[in-house]
Amino acid sequence: MPSWIIRRVWGMMVIEWLLFFVGLAVAFYIISRPISRFPRAYYEGKDHFYWLGLLLENDPRNDQQAVAALCHMLLDEEYEQQSQIRSMIVGGLGSAGPRATAAIPTLETMLEHEQDPKLRKQVREALHRIAPNQFPTPAPESSRSSWPADGSVQECSAFADAVIGAM
Repeated sequence: MPSWIIRRVWGMMVIEWLLFFVGLAVAFYIISRPISRFPRAYYEGKDHFYWLGLLLENDPRNDQQAVAALCHMLLDEEYEQQSQIRSMIVGGLGSAGPRATAAIPTLETMLEHEQDPKLRKQVREALHRIAPNQFPTPAPESSRSSWPADGSVQECSAFADAVIGAM
């Protein structure tokens, strides 16, 4: 065996140090890989993380451009099936509050056409955070559409019995 492999540095052989650093590099690769593979939406060559960061910097000079870019990504058919990206964008617009007022028409369009109930709920919450006077606190989704029309105690009781009986 060559002498440089046997030579000890701080109590370990050189080959042990080499194996340690290779293992460290492999561990770093495994840990960082999911972060780099996160799906991204792009507008004008910049991803949604850039535009969200620009919006959340609290610099009013960037708001209009960032909101327009994020709205474009929300309506782009290429990202229609990317609920993870769309959820992040909607959350960012909601976090911006009234500074994202220009996003209201886009969010209303999403609310009309969105099939994912979790994303619809998030859109309602974002609309409330952007314009609380225009959009009241979002009510939880329920089966209220089948609730008795007049709300009398007898009809409500019958409705509850029917629902519980169906379970």
